[in-house]
Amino acid sequence: MAELTVNSEANISDNDFKITHYPNIVLSAEATEEQIHLHKERQKQQIKGVMSAIY
Repeated sequence: MAELTVNSEANISDNDFKITHYPNIVLSAEATEEQIHLHKERQKQQIKGVMSAIY
């Protein structure tokens, strides 16, 4: 079982708008190295997808 939470922070100024996301993934103690690697890769792909949607 996996749990995913994301905390986000927005900073707005006269010249800048920035959103920072802080994802936190919690896997079960029985998670294999392969499962851990898979979740890390999925997270990287999701970040790329969000960034490409913004730009």
